[in-house]
Amino acid sequence: MTVMKKYFIFLWVFIVTSFVVPSCTKNTADTMTEEQAVENLATTQSFRDFSKAFIPDLIGLVNYHRSAIAKNQRAGFIRELETTGDDETKIPAVYEKFGLQFENVITLQNKVDNDILALLNQNRFLLQFDEVQTKRILLNAMEKGFHSTEFEWQRTKEAISNRLGRPTPVAQLPIFPQTNGIAVNKAGLTLDEVWNCVKNAVGVGSAGILGIAGLTKLAKDGIQEVVIATSKWLAKKAGWIGAAITLFEFGDCIYSEAID
Repeated sequence: MTVMKKYFIFLWVFIVTSFVVPSCTKNTADTMTEEQAVENLATTQSFRDFSKAFIPDLIGLVNYHRSAIAKNQRAGFIRELETTGDDETKIPAVYEKFGLQFENVITLQNKVDNDILALLNQNRFLLQFDEVQTKRILLNAMEKGFHSTEFEWQRTKEAISNRLGRPTPVAQLPIFPQTNGIAVNKAGLTLDEVWNCVKNAVGVGSAGILGIAGLTKLAKDGIQEVVIATSKWLAKKAGWIGAAITLFEFGDCIYSEAID
């Protein structure tokens, strides 16, 4: 190879690395604002699919607690949880004492966890945000979608409303085996009424229901599915007592909306 050819090859490599590599670095290093994340998220099919699953799954978790623990039993339930000191070996007995199967609670929580993990894996720009920011982005994107007149979001809202009123077969979710299934929305609530309660429960100040930080870590590690054992760990980290209180308050909100 002549000296001239070597020179031109060197010059070509220099030009490519000077323009292409910095450009790639800039794209990966760019940060996104919350407002941009909301706009991006609200336009994706993955977020519409997430919304179709997340709201009914969350309501199912709430209704399961409310259906078994009467209002005048809640104080006793919380006191019993406090005495466990987050000892995982004692917590199932507390749930069972008040008519709840602990494994069913975790199964319902696992569905919610997997809804969120799938969304994080499909929209990895969310991984740059902390827990509070991510909650705020999810809520604002869903709010934007629910107020949208676009056809895709109209169909999404229709699908959510249909699922809220459809019983869940016991074969898929073995709760209350003496019945044929449990309707997520027994009171015929509108999606707007349900959404008002979801916003309050998942709001930035409510850390008890969603373990966003733990799920973000899983997504960053390339995990595609939350197993039952991990849902137990996430629930413990979030705090059993805070989660129970938030779920009860969520149930009260649903009940208030139903009787209005």
